[in-house]
Order: sequence, then C-alpha cells, then structure tokens
Amino acid sequence: MKRIRLVLVLAAAFLMAFASAAAAQQVDAVPNVTGMKAADAQQMLTRQGWKTGMEYRTVADPKQDGTVLATRPPAGARVSKQQVVIVVAGKMADQTRVPNVTNMPLAEAQKALVANKLNASVIRENTADPGKNQVVLKQMAAPGMSMAPGSTVPLVVGQYTPPAQVKVPSVTGKPLAEAQKILVDNKLNAQVTHQPVANPNQNGMVIGQKIAVGTPLAPGSMVPVVVGRYEAVKVPHVEGMPWLTAQDTLLKAKLKPSVTFQSISDQRKNTLVLKQSVRAGADVPPGTQVEIVVGRYRTTAEIVKEIQNKQQSNINNPIPADNVK
Repeated sequence: MKRIRLVLVLAAAFLMAFASAAAAQQVDAVPNVTGMKAADAQQMLTRQGWKTGMEYRTVADPKQDGTVLATRPPAGARVSKQQVVIVVAGKMADQTRVPNVTNMPLAEAQKALVANKLNASVIRENTADPGKNQVVLKQMAAPGMSMAPGSTVPLVVGQYTPPAQVKVPSVTGKPLAEAQKILVDNKLNAQVTHQPVANPNQNGMVIGQKIAVGTPLAPGSMVPVVVGRYEAVKVPHVEGMPWLTAQDTLLKAKLKPSVTFQSISDQRKNTLVLKQSVRAGADVPPGTQVEIVVGRYRTTAEIVKEIQNKQQSNINNPIPADNVK
C-alpha cells in the first residue's frame, strides 16, 4: 500500500513538472500595441499571459506622451511567454510655448524667444519695403506650439537694400508725351496736373515741374509736372442788352467785363450796351477782358451845363503858353 502511494505521489510530481516545463516552452507572437496608451497595452498583455516591463523615451510631440512607441521584442516576434516584453512609451520632456514674434524687429524677437527658453535661426528674405528691414516677416514654428527648451525657431527676416538713385531731368517746355518718355527713360514717372493758359502755343506743354532738375530720387518715383491747357471761349453778343445783364452774361462765359459810359440823347438807349470791344463769336482765352460801352441819357440842359463847366474850368486853368503849338 505504501508503495502504491509513493508511486502516485511521484507520478503527480512528474505531471506537475511536465506541465510547468510545457508552459515555460509556450511560444507566441508579441501583439502589436503601438499607438495604444501605455497602461492599456500593459493590461492587455498581462491578461494574455505575457510578462511586461515599462521603458520611457523622451518625445517632443504631445500626442506621443504616454503612448506606446514600440515593444521589445518587436510586435510579431515569436518568443516564449516567460520572456519579459518591454513596452516603450513616450514621455514629454519639460516643454515651452513658442511666442508670436511675427512683425517684431529681429532684436526684440530674439529677446522674446530667449525669455521662453528658445533660440532663433535667421533666414534672410529680400523686401522692397524699407519698413520691413530687419523685421520678422514670418516664423516657421506657429505661435503657441510646444517645444523642448533650447529648441530653435526659424525666423524669416526682411532685408531691404536701397536702390540706386536717379536725377530728375528737365522736361519744362516739352510736349507732355515727350516729357513722359524722358522721365520713363530715366526710370521715373510723371504725375500730371493741368493749368489753364492764355497762350494757345502752351496747350499740352509742360509749363513747370515741382521737383528741381538734378534732384536725386529713387527709381520709380513720381515727378509732378504742370501741363498747360488752352480752352478758348466764344464771346457772346451783348450789344443792346441792359448793362447789368451784359456783365452777367460775360462773366458766365468766363470773360472779364469792363464798363465805360457814353452820353446819349436817346432816352430809349439809357443803360443799354451800345457796343462791345471784342466782336461776338470770336474765340478768346478764358479771362479775356471785353469792354462794353453803355449809354447814359442826359437832358439838353444837363449837356449845356456840362459844356459850361468845362469852359469855366479852362478859364480858371488856362493852358500854359509852352504847351500851345
């Protein structure tokens, strides 16, 4: 009986040892847990009978923080489940935020980055705007982005090179088209304003330039020039009109009326225009003076009295003998 018990005990011990050896020899493929949260991956592996360990690797991407990057042995490798599977997870280092330095002068931008434990690398880019010289045009790392302290932020900085200057040529007295060509040939442009002129020969001619000849300017600059514009007006017919109406008519035609009076004996023509110095319908420059002679009616007695007054004046103020021929 004792022998039978001993045999049974030895048999049981053998079976247990065999089962343990078989388990030790169980081989399986390492599951792919890359991209999972490290804690979830570790739990899953443990449930499947794997022995696990953790290892952390510093990452800059916040999305990789606490996420499985790989396993060791790698996913798919067939190994014994008695072997420890190392789960390699990402861990963020101490991070800093990128400040907004766009449109800052370079020196200020560098100071702002250093204050945030970052460094600047400068990329030069030509600019035609002198106001953008040594100014940050753009930054290659977006404002608010997380970066490890000591990281470098590339900055694109404007670089303005002043163009060579050209001297203003003389264009006064030239037809406008010729003046414009001369300026363009000298890498300049004309800024034209017109001014009325009385001389028809000055029509379309440059009668003045507002920047002195020889003045240095940047290529492409505007040179203001004054161009004559002759606009003839027709003289209206005002003879026979009341003189106030005639004056108003001439003024509306951009002419300057000048009035003289002439004594008349016909009462019907009193205050009427008897004649005009410039014929009606004539083309003249604006502002031309037109003299109108206006009738002034006086009675015979007034005329006689005027003659008498003149005679008396001659008596009181005789003509010197030296002036008598």
